[in-house]
Amino acid sequence: MRAASAAAVVLSLVLIAGGCTRRNEGYCCTTEEACSRAGGDGQITQCTDPERPFCDNDGIYPASGGVGRTCIPLPGEACTGQTCDDPDMPVCYQGVCVGCGDSADCGPGAPVCGELDHVCGACSAAGDCARFADRPYCDQGACIGCRDAGDCSAGAPVCDPEDRVCRGCEDHGECATGVCDLGAGTCVAAGDILHVATDGVDRGECAAAAPCATIEYAAGRVAGSRMWILVAPGSYAETVRLQGVRAHIVGPGAALTPDVAATPLLALLDSDVEVDGLALRQAGGGDPALGDGVRCGVDQGTVPARLVLRRVEIAGNDGTGVESVSCELRIERSTIRDNGNGGLSAREATFTVLNSFLVDNGAEGAPLGGALLVGPAGSRFEHNTVAGNQVADGVTAGVDCTGVLVLRNNIVFGNSPDNSDPQVSGNCSHEYSLIGPIGVAGDGNLLDDEPLFADAGEGDYHLQPGSPGIDAAAASDVAVDHDGEDRPAGSGPDMGADEVQ
Repeated sequence: MRAASAAAVVLSLVLIAGGCTRRNEGYCCTTEEACSRAGGDGQITQCTDPERPFCDNDGIYPASGGVGRTCIPLPGEACTGQTCDDPDMPVCYQGVCVGCGDSADCGPGAPVCGELDHVCGACSAAGDCARFADRPYCDQGACIGCRDAGDCSAGAPVCDPEDRVCRGCEDHGECATGVCDLGAGTCVAAGDILHVATDGVDRGECAAAAPCATIEYAAGRVAGSRMWILVAPGSYAETVRLQGVRAHIVGPGAALTPDVAATPLLALLDSDVEVDGLALRQAGGGDPALGDGVRCGVDQGTVPARLVLRRVEIAGNDGTGVESVSCELRIERSTIRDNGNGGLSAREATFTVLNSFLVDNGAEGAPLGGALLVGPAGSRFEHNTVAGNQVADGVTAGVDCTGVLVLRNNIVFGNSPDNSDPQVSGNCSHEYSLIGPIGVAGDGNLLDDEPLFADAGEGDYHLQPGSPGIDAAAASDVAVDHDGEDRPAGSGPDMGADEVQ
């Protein structure tokens, strides 16, 4: 009897042991961590019972009774890849909409898929960012492209403080040398820069440690790639005359006033020049025929005549703000204001004028108001504000344009003292513009509205909130406004030079 009992006990132990080595039919694990837990072999085991198709790896759903690695019925409504339309739970994982099935579903801002909650979350090491070639660093839980400028290359030298990726420079202050090639987005090498300062002396080679005193002297030292002239902030009494020169003049905070009466402040012949950030004021000496702010033209044609004015102020000159004849002209984010003989005259060559204010120019009896434009196909006049300009009787005070051109997204309003004269003339077309008080027909034009300037009487031609020009312009490739703010800021871009933020 005792022997039989002993045998039964042994058999029971064998059966129990055998039961312990066989997995329960409800066992599952779908992540490497869960499958390796508690001495597991790490092998993925999916649920096969159609009544219990979901694997609760961590026992977080009531149906598992708190026991992890258990197959349970779907904890929600069954999904397919097409039914997960919640942006927070876009992935169908084991029949349930979740934030992510694995880390491949996660972006660099939250790159790691949680094995428990299947929600994208923070990284903890650079290895979590290995799949993002342009964002290899883990910082504060996100994969980033750079920690500082030391992580960036010469082709993209700036570590953007918001996006945390390397990009091209967009402002001179982002470069240690003080000069950004805005077209290329690269910082100009120190050896390629000539320096001008208010305490400089016109001798030597205009080095940073021994700057020159005038732009014209520095331009005479331009050679090869050493063609960048950095003008330190301050006021300079100088009229600049350049012929046959290729140069970039960079001068945020610098202003030119005349040292010779009845002469343009900046006169270019046969030259290819870009000017950024300079102010040109008070030329003329009382002679409107000669006191232009800028004059660009052709003499012998030794160098193709080209002028770029970017973020330039041209104000208070007795002559025309900008007089350009047979000179390829580009004006961006600039202000042409209070010039006695008119704002802008661009003739006989291609012109591009974007995001600029042409305001309060001319006077009673002046031959030119805001702009006179005569250009071939390919010329462009877009997102500009032309207002408050005055002229002689019978002359168009706003925009006089001749050519097969379509001018878009502008505000031309309130030019001439009594607003009784046409604001535009010539054979150019106007679209998506606010022109008035005498309106002009055209696609998208506003005919019976006022622009609601912030304070035209004080010379502020930005738009007030509620202006009919807000969101009313046509879509274009102009991505910022006069002040460098994003365009569009609303459902569409705003008319004129200002984008209301």
